[in-house]
Amino acid sequence: MIAVSGKVLHEALWPPLGLLGLWVAWAVPLDRLGWFCPFHRLTGLPCVACGGTRAVVAFAHGRVLEALTLNPLVTFGLAAFVLYCVYAVVALGSGLRFRPVLAGSRATVARVLVLVVLSLNWAYLIAAGR
Repeated sequence: MIAVSGKVLHEALWPPLGLLGLWVAWAVPLDRLGWFCPFHRLTGLPCVACGGTRAVVAFAHGRVLEALTLNPLVTFGLAAFVLYCVYAVVALGSGLRFRPVLAGSRATVARVLVLVVLSLNWAYLIAAGR
């Protein structure tokens, strides 16, 4: 593992692990293992991550539009991860690292935005009948 001043470089850690996960989703039929969502079983409603496994499998197979219809939030997260991998290669090669710090009102705005995005994704999944 690559470390600088005793700190692990996240740019060296997360891309290989995430890419390994995408490879597993490509190689193993995770969407056919018969998993179930306890929240959906109890309430009859989809959870916020409903369709996420199927979306990851579809994304890993290059079916991005299908993944987007299955769970938009998971698909955008996967697309963001792919962009992060590009950033990680550049950061490791150049030594330039981006470390945003959210504090005060910016942190509050970020938390509210996360809740809004989760709510919109959940509303979509409910409306789509997942």
